[in-house]
Amino acid sequence: MKDCPGKSSDGAKEHEKKPKLSRIVVQNCTAPFWQQSKLLELRMERVRVNCKLEKFFKINHVLATFIGTLSINNFSKRTKSVVEGFD
Repeated sequence: MKDCPGKSSDGAKEHEKKPKLSRIVVQNCTAPFWQQSKLLELRMERVRVNCKLEKFFKINHVLATFIGTLSINNFSKRTKSVVEGFD
């Protein structure tokens, strides 16, 4: 009995070939071919800027959380001292 094409001898399907990641195609692009590379560069630059902004906002979120924690601790210390003053 012959093995079916696309299957190994144990019957499991072989993995389909994945497209190469190095080849990036600009889809639905109506620009002439000599401008497509420039459009691709602009898209890649936009992705880089978005990544930088995302990292910046994550850092700011951590800083805001830290500053908020400090101010809450400071506030609780002040209210604690005021409450103790009334005893």
